[in-house]
Amino acid sequence: MQHYLAYQEGITPVGAIVVRFFHAGDEVRAQVRQLTADQTDDGAFSGDELEPRDALRFAVSEQQVRPGSTVYIELTEGIEWNAAWDDVQPQG
Repeated sequence: MQHYLAYQEGITPVGAIVVRFFHAGDEVRAQVRQLTADQTDDGAFSGDELEPRDALRFAVSEQQVRPGSTVYIELTEGIEWNAAWDDVQPQG
């Protein structure tokens, strides 16, 4: 079963796959990145803004080719988890 952990700055480990949800106008969009050591120049898997469900699918596919990795969810200000994206809510 897929699970996600909540992103926590300074605690989420280097190399983690992070799906960041944010406002783009009146829509919620997402971007998938890999956390780097300095956390200021993270490696974006795709510079594109994605639909939330697409971003989660992409992150899970990256997780499958990176054994031992975990997907973390970063909800920016004003964003709440929407079960329409995935019925599995982030833990932690």
